Amino acid sequence: MRDYSKELSVALNLVKMAGEEIMKSFKKNKIVETKEDGSLVTCADIESNRIILKGLKEHFPDDAIVSEEFPNKTRGRREWHIDPLDGTGSFVFGSDEFSIQVGFCENGKPVLGVVFRPVTGEIYYGVKNCGSYKICKNGDKVLLHVTNTKPENLVAVISYNEKTQLETEKILKEVGIKNYFKFGGAGLKIISITENKADIFFTVVTNSNTWDFCAPQIILEEAGGIVEYVDGEEVFYANITRFPKNLVFGKTKEQIRLIQNYFLRINSF
Repeated sequence: MRDYSKELSVALNLVKMAGEEIMKSFKKNKIVETKEDGSLVTCADIESNRIILKGLKEHFPDDAIVSEEFPNKTRGRREWHIDPLDGTGSFVFGSDEFSIQVGFCENGKPVLGVVFRPVTGEIYYGVKNCGSYKICKNGDKVLLHVTNTKPENLVAVISYNEKTQLETEKILKEVGIKNYFKFGGAGLKIISITENKADIFFTVVTNSNTWDFCAPQIILEEAGGIVEYVDGEEVFYANITRFPKNLVFGKTKEQIRLIQNYFLRINSF
């Protein structure tokens, strides 16, 4: 079994350092710019990115780094997928529903992930074959493990995005999931499944990037959950930055099949 203790230690330290920097501008007037793809970026995104990239390059100079704010096309067997501020919109509007995400892949598969919520001080991490944990602000460490939910009580977590909300609600109605709630940040939606606040999350447009899901994917998987494309195929990160198909995240195979069967019926992935 591979030992990722150094990678974990470095990632934990870097998200804390980046979090301290981000909190300096939280709930203050921010300079917000819009990128070519329509997403928002602030000085906090850039500074968090600088801190994380600098640290990773110092400790792992031969590793490839793929970041939302660092369009590096050099790839390798060992890759870091970084979102220095996941949920920039929430951050801009003063909500605490944002995080810092550092994920690590080997041979195209996530093997380590760290998600840090700077406002609450909560850290979530998962390591291949070692489980997933939440570190509370007071230092207590809690094992993360998903629990099964009866079909009639399933809860989905969805985006605030008005462009995708109607389509998501339509699918939930079709598959018989009556309960859902909205949450900001791509990664924190998946984290809500690891904490058993939600049971399922899926994308409805193919605009998700590897840095959105690398870290939370391994955290969910090590907590007992499942991540697949909506056509049932396994998710690989090698040589891509944008996922070619929609993804579904859930606790059990039976749960994610509800969503996969819908996409199969309409022949859209």
